[in-house]
Amino acid sequence: MQNLFKYAIFGGTLLWGYGATVSAATFVDLGNAAGKQCAAASVNDSGQTVGNCTSATPSANDAPWYAASTAGPQQVLPPLAANQPCSVGAIGNSGVMVGLCLDASNFTFAVTWSAAAPATAPTKLAPLPASLLFPLLRPADVNTFARAQNQQGAVLGWSVSGKSEFTVVLYRPGVATPERISGWGDMCNATVVNNTLVNGYPSVLMNCPVNGRNVARVAQRGTSGYTTTDLPVPSGASYCMAVDMNDQNQAVGTCIYPHTATNSSKTAFWPTPTSTPLLLTLPLNAMNSGVAVNNAGHVLARGTAPSGFTTDFFWEETTSSFSVQPIPFLPGSVSTQAFSLTENDTVAMDCTNSNKYPVACTWDPTNGTRPIPPINGGVQSMLNSISYSGTFVSGVSTDASQNDIAVVAELP
Repeated sequence: MQNLFKYAIFGGTLLWGYGATVSAATFVDLGNAAGKQCAAASVNDSGQTVGNCTSATPSANDAPWYAASTAGPQQVLPPLAANQPCSVGAIGNSGVMVGLCLDASNFTFAVTWSAAAPATAPTKLAPLPASLLFPLLRPADVNTFARAQNQQGAVLGWSVSGKSEFTVVLYRPGVATPERISGWGDMCNATVVNNTLVNGYPSVLMNCPVNGRNVARVAQRGTSGYTTTDLPVPSGASYCMAVDMNDQNQAVGTCIYPHTATNSSKTAFWPTPTSTPLLLTLPLNAMNSGVAVNNAGHVLARGTAPSGFTTDFFWEETTSSFSVQPIPFLPGSVSTQAFSLTENDTVAMDCTNSNKYPVACTWDPTNGTRPIPPINGGVQSMLNSISYSGTFVSGVSTDASQNDIAVVAELP
């Protein structure tokens, strides 16, 4: 599943070891055709990449761009209105690119471009229209924001009212009019849209404020519209938050337990939307939280090791905490920050190397932790995206002059 806009310009015995230092891949420089400082935001399984560059002219807008392959070149994506800024956040396997633009009146809208015609102006994703009766005399919303997309090009986001009230909406592939998912202006957080179609529509994961507490919800399409199911909260927990969902509607997140001195958190895996979650217990009952889940039901989590350092974990068999394994640091380092788990169990993350510089990394059960070093004489690199199947990664690297360059790599 794919969330948007990570990009930035720059109980049993567990073994806490170091990983190998063999490089996973080599970055390719996508150039600076679109601007002075660049970062790749997202890449799909075909190696199509999108990103954003800052201009060498300080007063000029940043430039969103598209590259058709790992060979480039960057092609600047057109704006919604002349001389108005845009940014791009993600590209799926369908070739749909999702981002944000200002229109001629300086209102913000979610937009999509197509890899089939990247020079064509973007499609503006419309807000919810005015209503006469249900609800009574509600004015039309004024903004839209994209939050996630699936591999077919469906976009999940928010429609925002003039009072800044958020409603979760879905845009089917190629459709610019919204389908309302949550209650009107209920301020639910649009989280994930998956790839499995039920009655022609994907399922949606949300987190909603209810009586001052978060409620995680799955919305599934029925014969006449979407219906929601609240994910069960385990005994003793105050509430849970869901962060990812696979194509079987299996969700992962974090449940919060009240204690006298601290709020203990545990990774939660819901096998179905109506199941009591399976919980991850670490040694010394260390706090942990869910990050991602793939279609095999494998979970990426993050927690505290006995050393006191925060560590990423791979939880393969969710019926038992004994199957969890920590993701090793690079030699000489004590830091990783994982953000995505793919269909082939590859984890995308940012590490700290022995020189205390950030470096892009991947991990998988066979090859362990492997860095992707910066190129062109630079000392820092960072991942922003890994493709759905785990074949490509993209991000940003510095060169010898400490300029940011957009990079992409094919994983071996």
